[in-house]
Amino acid sequence: MKIKRIFWPVLFLALLFSACSAQSSGPLAWIDQPLDGSSFPLQPVALTAHASDSDGVASFEISLNDELLQTVSAGGSRLGEAAWEWLPPGPGEYTIQVVAIDSQGNRGPEAEALVIITGFALDPAQAPLQETLQAAIDQIECLADQTVAISFSISSPLGIESYEIWSTWVDVKHSETFQDPLPTTISKTVNITEPIQDEIDRNHQWGLKVVLPGLSDPYFFYALEPDGRCPGHYQAVVVAENPDLVDPDRVKARQNTACRLGPDGKFDISGYLLLDESAAALGKLADGSWVQVEIPETGYICWIAANLLDYDPSLLESLPDIVPPPLPATVEPEPTATTAPDTTAPVISGLNSSPDLILTQSGGCAAYSRTTTVQAGITDNLGVSSASAVWSIGGENGTISLIKSGGTYQGVIGPVSTVGSLTITVQAWDSAGNTSSAAAPTVTVQNCIE
Repeated sequence: MKIKRIFWPVLFLALLFSACSAQSSGPLAWIDQPLDGSSFPLQPVALTAHASDSDGVASFEISLNDELLQTVSAGGSRLGEAAWEWLPPGPGEYTIQVVAIDSQGNRGPEAEALVIITGFALDPAQAPLQETLQAAIDQIECLADQTVAISFSISSPLGIESYEIWSTWVDVKHSETFQDPLPTTISKTVNITEPIQDEIDRNHQWGLKVVLPGLSDPYFFYALEPDGRCPGHYQAVVVAENPDLVDPDRVKARQNTACRLGPDGKFDISGYLLLDESAAALGKLADGSWVQVEIPETGYICWIAANLLDYDPSLLESLPDIVPPPLPATVEPEPTATTAPDTTAPVISGLNSSPDLILTQSGGCAAYSRTTTVQAGITDNLGVSSASAVWSIGGENGTISLIKSGGTYQGVIGPVSTVGSLTITVQAWDSAGNTSSAAAPTVTVQNCIE
């Protein structure tokens, strides 16, 4: 009996310690890209890693050959993601290591991927040709109005097929392609304007890509702007204390809505107010059911139903009553000869989803959009009666109406809360009930990684 009394408490403590040990093992991390054993030329390499832990993934540590390079915050959710761009220092073999840390400070096992940076042509027989190239970004000068002057030189007796100067942080570039006889020397300065101020505090780097005849891979060269970034090219985002409050003198659209020439659905459409856009309120119908607004940018004055708007509760009381214009006259159609029924479906063309990369509705990363705009050209021999876009990602899905604006139909999707590929199908109907559908370009949805 004494043996049994001692045995059970010892067994209980052993199980307890075993459970604690299991809980403190840390998050399990894996590297999605680059794949183990991948080869790349000498250029920036995108790294993506994930980790899971019941206590929440707090951060990732990214190392290169056992030397810590970067710590990425993961936000503490059960599934964490890290995305980072690595610029290899030169050709060679590198081991990328990722460790995830949970919200309790426990470190998980290390994930590794071997990466081979060639930097030059993959064919060893072409190696002697590599020594014939001399190229560099010689100088970057900061000019006014977000513009930089980039001076570079290229020399190769083989000839130069093409070159490209581009920014590694914003989509802007300058390039030239040449025909025989190929130039052997290029030395010039190009002015390139960065279209926006950067909302992320980081260095601004420019790349030079050179393509030579007979080589399978281009060459890459890089240089930073003076002091890492030209003055005035970074502007921190100022977040309002209460961004959801509506200006007392303005209204904000609850959805994409048409703005009409008068306070009734029988009036023609003169403009649109898209989801979360605001407009100045000028007046109202006496019963408060419609509001007269001035559309931003165009300056059109038109009417929107009040139930489609958000506004300060006291706004309607302060707006003057406006006598509406008379309803448009109804024109009875003239009798027409009997024709064959319409069986032709609308034609959908020019599909576009912009931007093609958005973030989930979590906070942070203010420079990136949480919504994407779907655009489509839709035509029909007797007219389009309606159009919509059906979207889905993971377990989320929905349908939005597409509004005609100029020669296209468009609508805004998002924000969403699921990471992955957002699929979009555009549907259109004509007055005879004929319908057609087409897939729009997919949109990648990621979490904010700062």
